[in-house]
Amino acid sequence: MKYILIAVVLLSSFIYAEYTRFTRLDSGIVVDHEYGLQWQDDTNHTDEWILAIDYCENLELSGESDWRMPNINELLFIIETNSSDPAMNSIYKNILLDNIGGNANEVTGCATGGDFYWSSTTSDINSSKAIGVRFNLGMTYQDPKKKYNESATVTKEQNCSVRCVRSDFD
Repeated sequence: MKYILIAVVLLSSFIYAEYTRFTRLDSGIVVDHEYGLQWQDDTNHTDEWILAIDYCENLELSGESDWRMPNINELLFIIETNSSDPAMNSIYKNILLDNIGGNANEVTGCATGGDFYWSSTTSDINSSKAIGVRFNLGMTYQDPKKKYNESATVTKEQNCSVRCVRSDFD
């Protein structure tokens, strides 16, 4: 009985050691085995919300062309709650953290900071805002899809970060 218990413990620790939630491919894709998703991690890309959607939908990476902007639930999957700056698993190499020099009000960047990543999810409260995640702390925020000046007219789109995703059915 003692030997059976030892064998079970050794086997279960081997199985646990073999499970890795994330795998990084040479192409810069991170595979999330738990949720069956592949994440783009070959570059840092910032864009206006609508152009970021187009960017993901037109992305061809590693022979795959079915990329899209993640919804907020998918983006929440990659928050690493045990870390910050970034609050993302260390397997991800291309992470923008405050790409506007620390001033979230600069006209050149995203209103909530460079660490804000777009999701395709529009706010239920205000349809001019999209929900995303700030990966410095791993918190969700709503950010205007467009940049407004003092007179509240549209002057330019905001450039926030985007990380494209695809379902991993292969």
